[in-house]
Parts: sequence; structure tokens; C-alpha cells
Amino acid sequence: MREETGVWFSRLHTGAETPHATAAEGHRNLMMTMAMDHSAKIGKAVSLPISPEELEE
Repeated sequence: MREETGVWFSRLHTGAETPHATAAEGHRNLMMTMAMDHSAKIGKAVSLPISPEELEE
């Protein structure tokens, strides 16, 4: 988050073009990260894609 915030602030300050993920790409990456955390917590592999409801179990 630190690096992302720094890049975002720099873009605002300088007007430089920077690459950014779309909302869909960000959501996909978040769900994959949460699935990895969930898998580690339960000690089992999980199937992807995973629903938010499955992550709450």
C-alpha cells in the first residue's frame, strides 16, 4: 500500500502518467489474495474462482 499510495500521490502532484489496474483487476487480485489467506487458515486447497460467501466460512 505504501508504494501504491506514493505513486498515486506523485501522479497527482506531477501529472505524470502511471499504470493503474481497473476495478475488475483489483477485485480479482483481492479475491485471489483472500483465497490464499483462507486456504492457509483452513489448511486445504480452495477452488477458484471463490465466492465471498465461501471466504466467510
